[in-house]
Amino acid sequence: MQKKTLLTYVFLFLFFYSLAGSADVLPLVPYWEGKFNDPTNWTHSNIEFNKSLPYWGRKNIEVRVPGSLEKSPEGDNYLRFHYPAGSANSKSSPPLPLGGAQFYGAMINTNAPVTLSFYLRFPKTFPFDSSARGPTIGKLPGLFGGIGNTGRNVPTGSDGWTTRFTWCDYVESTQQQVTGGGQLLQFTYNSNLSGGGHDYGTNLGSNSWAFNPDGKWHNVQQTIHLNDVGSDNGRIDICFDGKLVFSQSNIIFRTSEALQTNGIIFQSFFGGYGASFATPIDTYIDFADFALYLYPASASPGLCVAKE
Repeated sequence: MQKKTLLTYVFLFLFFYSLAGSADVLPLVPYWEGKFNDPTNWTHSNIEFNKSLPYWGRKNIEVRVPGSLEKSPEGDNYLRFHYPAGSANSKSSPPLPLGGAQFYGAMINTNAPVTLSFYLRFPKTFPFDSSARGPTIGKLPGLFGGIGNTGRNVPTGSDGWTTRFTWCDYVESTQQQVTGGGQLLQFTYNSNLSGGGHDYGTNLGSNSWAFNPDGKWHNVQQTIHLNDVGSDNGRIDICFDGKLVFSQSNIIFRTSEALQTNGIIFQSFFGGYGASFATPIDTYIDFADFALYLYPASASPGLCVAKE
């Protein structure tokens, strides 16, 4: 009798402990999930590939089929982006090799808060640090609206915006280089003018989390709360492996109601422009289980999303 009672208390403790541990997680049904079912052609999927926006690097994208020893977290096909040695961003090619890829998936059109969630995996040989020059930097997917401005195409407030993840080599606040430090590149209205801003956007959350060449899958999420026109009440929340690692408020994504959230910019490359940013070796990054969630406006901001 006593043994049974003890086991009951242990079960109840574990049950309520699990609820407490997941208090900062919001279970939701995905609005959209990326399914790369055709291993011969990644464009044969439900990503709604937008050919009206700049795309390149198709030959560097491979659809991988899960095997007994290599699976995505949900067991689906996943994408592998290849980066040949000596490659940097697309404007560096030629003369440099073309590395990585870019395309836009326009799967949504909304003013509501949106969460992008996906998994990525860096191989154990990934060159976050190059012996020749120190830490490297590169771009990773994020959300976009409108024409999805990047580079020096500074957003006007009515044409477009992007919020790409990057692995960074520099933290402006401390003037230090960081190997594999995570950050988000905010490219929105006036982001080039704010603290730490430049014509390529503003670096947010630098080194608030770290990417690792450990050969394991890691989940990254960004939740975008668009601002009301005429107000600076926009917000970005970032989660890494189920934990909130950074938040930024007072963002102006737009000056027009017509500018909304439209989907995912699938973009990844080394750089920066030119040979000084190029990858020193042939390498790759794996991306899996992309999903978009309509984050309830009534929910508290700053929660990480879990698939219901």
